[in-house]
Amino acid sequence: MVRLTGVIGVIGFVQLIVFGLQARRLKDTVEKMDEIATGQTADMQASIAEAGRAAKAMEDVAAGINANVETTRRMAENQREFWQQQMRAYVSLRYQGTIHQDDTTDYKFEVGMIIANTGHTPAHGVRYVAKLEVLPLPLPDDFAFDLPDIPVNSAGVLGPQQIFSVRTPIDRMLTNDEITAVKTGQEERLYIYGSVTYKDAFGELHYTNFSQRLEWLRDGVTANGFNTLNHNDAT
Repeated sequence: MVRLTGVIGVIGFVQLIVFGLQARRLKDTVEKMDEIATGQTADMQASIAEAGRAAKAMEDVAAGINANVETTRRMAENQREFWQQQMRAYVSLRYQGTIHQDDTTDYKFEVGMIIANTGHTPAHGVRYVAKLEVLPLPLPDDFAFDLPDIPVNSAGVLGPQQIFSVRTPIDRMLTNDEITAVKTGQEERLYIYGSVTYKDAFGELHYTNFSQRLEWLRDGVTANGFNTLNHNDAT
């Protein structure tokens, strides 16, 4: 029994040593796995950080591309607008002449105006409305420049560097005293004012306003037109 007990003790001691070695190996394995896991975590964190930097760089690249596209778009719009401004129709008016009234035929005063397109493309749907009347000299600053409320039932196409000639009659016969006053007086003049509307080749609607007073030469026959301070503007 003593010998058997000794053998059992030896076996137990040997098992204790084996278990101790196994426990140490297991500890080493766990530590190694922890070390590997820590390394993998660090690598993963580094990979994530690198991916984040790459994503930020791509975001910056995308923002730069978007900014370049926007800049290009604006440049294209500016170039298109500049080209249209260079090529569109520009309609202006100038005085042509005056036809004197004739008491023997009841022919009223008429003033002729020239509508000119000084642009490089046609003016479409050109419409003219004007009024000729006796008004104070000088015109009041708050003068309304009211135009006849009549339907305009005709329009035309005015080519580049081409002109229209138009006439506007006064709505009544003037007395001899009125004629003398508008020709030589200090308080009244004959005025013609109006507006021309048209569309350019790009479909944009424009207008040209005009207002002139008539000044006669000493011969009492020849008159010239002079722009007033107001109602001479255009788009």
